[in-house]
Amino acid sequence: MRVNVYITAHNPLNRIHSLRKVISEYLKFPGDVRLYLTVNKESEGDIDEVQFSLSDLQLLRTFLCATEPDLGFALPWTNKEVFKDHVCSRDADFYIYQEDDIVLTLDNFRYFVEWESVLRPLNLEPGFIRYESVSGRKIPFDNYHQWSFTRPTPNALITGDFQTKCVLINSERAHCLAQLGNPYYGASILTQRSAEKYIASDSFDVELSYLKSGFRDWPIADRRSMGLCFESLNKGQPHRRCVPVVKKGAYYVPIDQSLVLHNDLKYTRQLEAKDNRLMDIESFLTA
Repeated sequence: MRVNVYITAHNPLNRIHSLRKVISEYLKFPGDVRLYLTVNKESEGDIDEVQFSLSDLQLLRTFLCATEPDLGFALPWTNKEVFKDHVCSRDADFYIYQEDDIVLTLDNFRYFVEWESVLRPLNLEPGFIRYESVSGRKIPFDNYHQWSFTRPTPNALITGDFQTKCVLINSERAHCLAQLGNPYYGASILTQRSAEKYIASDSFDVELSYLKSGFRDWPIADRRSMGLCFESLNKGQPHRRCVPVVKKGAYYVPIDQSLVLHNDLKYTRQLEAKDNRLMDIESFLTA
């Protein structure tokens, strides 16, 4: 198995411990893992020091540096042409793009591989829910709403309410699939087949991708993580990403492998400033 990983890091020396944690997870992956790190133009002079700090991890193939100052948060797109060349030459079996504070584990990856072939005929793909860990609790800050399968969640999107989609599936591991309001998780995983579709799609274009994400108003940086999320949707589909959930009492809880750690606490601290009664992953989705 060959896996290419493209990580975007802004001012990497400021977060070198987080970057080491992210890269260390890929040491656990089987097969050939090749890592490409993109840094901002302002950090060009730090590349040697960053490379020395990561040299023992032995996965780093090359550095890519933005050619201009990081205007408009376009840094994540700096690896676009290298990514495209790799896909066209069929350089890997999987292509992972991610930001430098997303801890994507081997269990996360195995979940994606297992569910990708199951969901493909349904025009769906395995999604993830980002969380921050506080005192053993997992806070789903991107999807911090009380979601429900039977009633709309008020003001969940900038355009208003959102009705969580429930997709029934025959599986011993999940009660059903849930499509929440925010499919973003700061990363994307593509197979060779889906990567070929992605580089030919509007979602691979810095400007055209905005028209795909539309009313969600995703900024330039976030749109690099879209993958095929908004491509070729069936009628009524809000996006293509979903997570398997299991029923626990009155709540539906995403399976552990679909939860991906954001290696920071900044969003949870913002939520705590508004309400110290934090809602966690165990109680944010009901019938």
